[in-house]
Amino acid sequence: GRSLIYPLNDLKEIKAGYNGKTATFNGDVNTNLLTVAGKGTVALNGNFVNGSANFTADGVITLADGFDFTGAITTSKNDQGTLDVKGTSTITGAIGTSTVLDLKKIIAGYNDEKATFIGNIFVSNATLDIVGSGEVVVVGDTTGNARFLGDGILTLTDGSGWTGAITTDNDGQGTLNLVGSHITSLALGKITGQVGLDGLGTKALKLVNIGLDSTNTITNSTVDFDGLMVANDIAIY
Repeated sequence: GRSLIYPLNDLKEIKAGYNGKTATFNGDVNTNLLTVAGKGTVALNGNFVNGSANFTADGVITLADGFDFTGAITTSKNDQGTLDVKGTSTITGAIGTSTVLDLKKIIAGYNDEKATFIGNIFVSNATLDIVGSGEVVVVGDTTGNARFLGDGILTLTDGSGWTGAITTDNDGQGTLNLVGSHITSLALGKITGQVGLDGLGTKALKLVNIGLDSTNTITNSTVDFDGLMVANDIAIY
């Protein structure tokens, strides 16, 4: 059933999220390992301050608005597990471990909210869904696809690379900010993949800003695109 768990500290392991069940943690959680053990939901209404989380089944972790998650988020099987960041939060730590052990989906960018991911991300066969008018900031290299379901913003910070497509569900929707430089002789560190068109080639992003962040601060930028980029407007600062 539905459980309400209040502050926990320094546990070896927490197992929750069994099939069809929801476990809600109303307070900070400090554990070496949070295991999502089934196709249920683990709702974090507090900070996850230590340790890591692992999906052993295709469950869901939700992070409430205003709370942060510090630690790696992994999966024991490829393409399982969803991370749903409900509001303005910072997630510090790697998500997924490789292209053969990546998460199924990340959901973020709700209306007027800002989700910041610090660490490398692997969602290679799935998507990072930007669901509203909010912003998703990535500090690290990402292997996977992003999709604008609303008119949100995706910001890649200086040196952050993207390997995968960045598309939109509606023409003229979604802004990509490329802050600083994104260039390297390797795949990571640059933009590798299709930007701005869906599989039918009919839906372009609204705007790509090269050298401008979401606070309208101009940055010195060099960007290496290894793929097609299409947007209604492309601004180079």
